[in-house]
Order: sequence, then C-alpha cells, then structure tokens
Amino acid sequence: GYGIDDWEEKNYPAVLQNLLGDSYHVMNFGVSGYCIQNDSDKPYTSSENYELSLNYGADIVIFMLGSNDSKIQNWQGKEHFEDAYLSLLDDYKDSKVILCTPATAFYIDDEGNVAREDEDGITTFNIQPEVVEEIADIVRSIASENSYPLIDINNLTEDHPEWFTLDGTHPSDEGAKAIAEAVNSKITELK
Repeated sequence: GYGIDDWEEKNYPAVLQNLLGDSYHVMNFGVSGYCIQNDSDKPYTSSENYELSLNYGADIVIFMLGSNDSKIQNWQGKEHFEDAYLSLLDDYKDSKVILCTPATAFYIDDEGNVAREDEDGITTFNIQPEVVEEIADIVRSIASENSYPLIDINNLTEDHPEWFTLDGTHPSDEGAKAIAEAVNSKITELK
C-alpha cells in the first residue's frame, strides 16, 4: 500500500476486508521494499512481518511478492529466484496459498507520460520492467506446476498505468481496489 492516500482505508488488504465481510479477517503482512531472495538487499524473511505471518495461522495466504527482486542490485536470474520463491512457499504449507504475479511496472516521466521504461531500462526504485515480466512468468509456471490457485495481477494491470501512483510501481487507490476485487473474486471462487 505504499503511496496510497488514506492508507488505513484504501490499501488493498483493507479494501479486501470490506469486500469479504465479517466472515473473514484480513491481515496485511506486506513490507515495502522487501524481497523473496534471502541474499537481496531486504529479504522478507528478515522482517518482523515474516515472523508474524508465520505465527498468525492463516487459513488463506495471498502470496504477492517479487517486484523488489527485479531491482538491479537484487536480480540473480530465473533459477535463483525460482528456488527462493519455492523455499519461501514451503514456510506456508499449512495454509491454503493463492499466488499472485507482481503488478506491471511502468515508467512515468516528469510530464506524466507513461512508458514501459526510461532510457536506462529501469523504473523508479531500480525496478526492471522486463525482469518483472520474467518474474510474472516464473510465478505462473510455479502455480501451474504445483497446482496453486493463481491471480494474474500482472495481466490485470498491464493496460492500466492509471492504476499506479506517479512512481509507476505502486498501485494507486484505484489500482488497490482493482487488485482487491481480483483477490476477492478468487477467494469467493475457491469457497
């Protein structure tokens, strides 16, 4: 929910809670800037939220990580990422896990024009759009090969740069709502 106005009410887990209603309790264990890979600049497993997520005992885990792994300083290739992803998934084997691809990454220049990348091939925060697409493909493959339900957030957002804050990386209020609606739809479908 980084960069969302009125964060408490409009981040995607808060919107998801409203959509699902009182029969669900949605918790947000996300941490801005953190990665799947343990040898990245900010491994999720080193965060307090990781430990909290494991101890929570969730029935359903919405697993949407990977964008920050695409940063220039973090990306070490497909096999390395896939191994780290599968290892982290093992930590949630007692829950029903739904995988989400990372959202599309856009470059938005100072005039508000949208492109897939700037002249250096990166977006804000050193996110590499072509690597985000590769990560989305890896997540799709892992879901297919291991029978995980999948929500393709990358596909959902690819034609909607208006769903992002001016950094082109983080969903806006409208983007968070679209993501929450997709997650709600999948959870409802799997009941």
